[in-house]
Amino acid sequence: MNTMLFEKVDTIFIPVQNIEKAMPFYVDVLGGTPGWTDNNGNYQTIAFGNTSVTLCSIEHKLEKKLDTSLFSLYTTSIEKAHAYIASHGIDVSEVMEEGAAYFIMKDSDCNRIEICSY
Repeated sequence: MNTMLFEKVDTIFIPVQNIEKAMPFYVDVLGGTPGWTDNNGNYQTIAFGNTSVTLCSIEHKLEKKLDTSLFSLYTTSIEKAHAYIASHGIDVSEVMEEGAAYFIMKDSDCNRIEICSY
């Protein structure tokens, strides 16, 4: 019997230095909706449709950041999304094409995030 045990990815954990400083990027710029937070202020979920990201407070600077994106957000208009993100003063790559159109940006903690369209 080949039954799927897991139904979906529930959340993606993103390490940040300060949750309060990181939230405006995910809520105001990317349009996420704040959700559950723990009593100690170490975790904050932000929903994007049926998926969420969880900002995780870290007390020390990570010595090495990933060279890959943590997650990708889908858009039907890559050029409009690119212009919108850039208009917020966020450094974005050029739009690239490799089977899908995409660009990369970084949050305030230098976590890489990809925006794609296909």
